[in-house]
Amino acid sequence: MEGDRELLAEMAKLFLDVGPTLLSAVQEAITRHDANGLEEAAHSLKSSVGIFGAHTAQEAALNLERIGRGGDLARAEEVYRSIEKSIKQLWPVLEEMQRKENVP
Repeated sequence: MEGDRELLAEMAKLFLDVGPTLLSAVQEAITRHDANGLEEAAHSLKSSVGIFGAHTAQEAALNLERIGRGGDLARAEEVYRSIEKSIKQLWPVLEEMQRKENVP
């Protein structure tokens, strides 16, 4: 984003809006044992958190994507808990970023 704080704040707002849906899609795919759905949902989530340099969350999403691609979802719930924790830690940072730039 080349130092564009306003754009970054707008992206933070967007993620705050869609992040819960992305997490929910991942959790639903795990619950349904839907490997393809998990791969797709985790890929979307990985791309979204990558914008913010959230490496731990991005790595967990990549792991979920690989788990989905491989079809063996045995570790999926464990990895999901990791990404959920990482995103919950990211949330206040994104909210503050949005507030500082006065993005409605």
